[in-house]
Amino acid sequence: MLTPSSLSAKSTCAGPQKNMASVFEAIDLAHGQVLRSACSLNFNQFICNQLNEKIVYIYERFFMVIRPAVLNDAEAIAKVHVLSWQKAYLDILAPDYLAQLSIEERSAMWTKSISQKYLQISVAEIDEMVAGFISIGPSRDDDCTPADKELWAIYVAPQYWSMGVGRNLWLQAEETLKIIATENIYLWVFSQNERARGFYEAVGFEAETNRLDNFYLGGKKVEKIRYRKTIKNIV
Repeated sequence: MLTPSSLSAKSTCAGPQKNMASVFEAIDLAHGQVLRSACSLNFNQFICNQLNEKIVYIYERFFMVIRPAVLNDAEAIAKVHVLSWQKAYLDILAPDYLAQLSIEERSAMWTKSISQKYLQISVAEIDEMVAGFISIGPSRDDDCTPADKELWAIYVAPQYWSMGVGRNLWLQAEETLKIIATENIYLWVFSQNERARGFYEAVGFEAETNRLDNFYLGGKKVEKIRYRKTIKNIV
């Protein structure tokens, strides 16, 4: 395991990042060599420039890697998916419905999604364990254009909540959305999920209070609300 003291290379900041100090360190976790640039942020972490489709975040206590998902990640993604549902939706969905959620079924679903490459799926790793994931694809709403995207899923294992995992997954995905000229990105969230709604609002999403969807899930009536964020493309 690499430690902050093992980092020695320094360079200057490159790429589209703004408002960051020009102090840099980088890691190649596969070879234990310094290969990636990282810009320091104001909240005691480092955000790395993207090289070889990986980003490394360096915290005071741990390293977090964000990278594209591969087939071998499917089961770990499924575990995060199920555990986060069981924790986050405890007061929203029926307990017996949450208890019967199947990691095996979710694993099969994510295996298919990763292999089809229909969605952009990334994972966050801490200590070589998948701590969270994000999935972005075309918008499924009929009032959207081909330039619009949808945040299909973003979940973090409960033991990693409030550690910046979800935020950094989103920030990395947002940079990609800027590059591919996305106009807007949408998401649907349970109206009762105040924690998630607070997160989305903190990263710039706005609720569309006229876009609500009421339905039954697991024998319980629930409501979802749509959020939207306009993406400022990189020119």
